[in-house]
Amino acid sequence: DNLVTRYGEETPIYIQKVFPVGESYTYIENMNSRIRSYNLAVENYCQKYDNIEFIDTSSGLANSSGYLKSEYTSDGLHLNSAGQDIWIKNMKEKIRRRISGEAGTEGSIIVENTQIPTYTSNAGITYIMYDQTNGPWSSKTYGNSTVARVGCPTTAAATALSGLGFTNCTPNTFLQNSYYPPTVGVCNAMNQYLGDNGSIYRAEEIRNVNKSDIIRLLQNGLPIVAHVNGGMFTSSEHYMTILDYDSSEDKFYVCVGARTSTRWNGWHNSRNVMEYLNWYYRFYTR
Repeated sequence: DNLVTRYGEETPIYIQKVFPVGESYTYIENMNSRIRSYNLAVENYCQKYDNIEFIDTSSGLANSSGYLKSEYTSDGLHLNSAGQDIWIKNMKEKIRRRISGEAGTEGSIIVENTQIPTYTSNAGITYIMYDQTNGPWSSKTYGNSTVARVGCPTTAAATALSGLGFTNCTPNTFLQNSYYPPTVGVCNAMNQYLGDNGSIYRAEEIRNVNKSDIIRLLQNGLPIVAHVNGGMFTSSEHYMTILDYDSSEDKFYVCVGARTSTRWNGWHNSRNVMEYLNWYYRFYTR
């Protein structure tokens, strides 16, 4: 009850199942039995609230007898680096499923007390579609102005990285010194964040615009951070994200990231997108 009081009924809260101990851990008798009883009590608590999810991130870590596998622990209690890799992978997948919808559908999620739209691509990747004009970041200083006016790199980068599993990365992340695009550049800001958080992904700038390359990446579940010239999407220049491709209609799904009467998130004819596309950042695995 204290969790809901503190964070509110609309904030997604995840409570993780406690891992079992290994057979080498003999300090407390019947420890795994006690852990199972504790997990059951916590799971029952979580079921009382719509915004609290009890997540099991132990998949692959336990053996057939229910003990923590010896290859993932040195003392029967703490995970080693191999065990931590599985734990983190499981956690990201569980959280991603929590906010995901069916392929090609839109939804929403609460981030920093702000309702933010989401989109699940045909590749099964769910993106949090940030808007530079909507959220606690909008009024913050960006360069010589504010995020709402010129801070589109922060929202485009955060939208893209949400699809790479970094759902805790928001536009506010890119207002920090080491990730601040006006100082380090958009591509370097994303790479600095990815590197600091142990990601296998890196971004690279592509000046030779290639529609086939963009389609291939989208179909493989990788977003595009696009820089567009003035015209359809902006009056001067703008960063936005391309999240999906519909081959039957030859359209791109775009998160424009700035709410105006002439710019909108959704499907756009690929010809129009390519006409205004100046360059883009694509993601690859190291």
